[in-house]
Amino acid sequence: MAAEDTAHKAQLLTRFAVPLLLDTHHLVLSDAGGRTMIAEIPAPACVGASSPFLPTIRAVRAAFTAAFHPTTASFQRVAVKVHVTGVGFFDFKHGQSGVAPNAIELHPLLSIQWAGGGVAPPGTTTTPSPVTRTPGPTSGTPLPALGAGGVFTVRVRVSPNPTAYRTTTTIQAVTLSDASCGLRVVYASGTASRSRALQARQTTDRRGVVAWTWRYGSRVTGQAQATVLCTRGDKEGMGTVAFAVR
Repeated sequence: MAAEDTAHKAQLLTRFAVPLLLDTHHLVLSDAGGRTMIAEIPAPACVGASSPFLPTIRAVRAAFTAAFHPTTASFQRVAVKVHVTGVGFFDFKHGQSGVAPNAIELHPLLSIQWAGGGVAPPGTTTTPSPVTRTPGPTSGTPLPALGAGGVFTVRVRVSPNPTAYRTTTTIQAVTLSDASCGLRVVYASGTASRSRALQARQTTDRRGVVAWTWRYGSRVTGQAQATVLCTRGDKEGMGTVAFAVR
């Protein structure tokens, strides 16, 4: 398969949000005709250390965070003209906001520029600067903005494993002490859990331990997945574990 080398452009950034686990910044882009598509800025912790895109992703994420301060899982609405480049990625439609008709996304973004700031494509430079934006809704769970200060390890385990529908199940993570952690569980059906017991971010204790307990909420058997993403200061870490459902 040929390497992706197309520079995709869009005219307007209309809204953005931070998913529960901060694994990506979810941007919705619009052209002059009102057609939209999604662009994603992943967390550096989710990118392989050998990836040639890692330094660029770090720079793009840091610049976007410094300028727009994305802090909630609810969409914050803006109207900022941008110029972007990124890798074309065909997702599938699963109810995501701003999805293109053919579900193509820019994932990851490799550059984003606005008036007076941003990150230019490789080979050029710009200096990020604050932008003026229209305040959006502030409802939802507050989430900390991330920097690019490094990563740490998060170990995750599920008990019991295997589990089953309506079984009381605990997901435990072990990492740094005093880290703020969020959890995402994807059932064997491919849908994410919406249990309120799993939505609250928690802070690890002095031993670096945090846990969530709930009754497993899907009848579909197979393999499910739990992902915990934690932040402390400007560092972040993520751990994922697959577990069986019978």
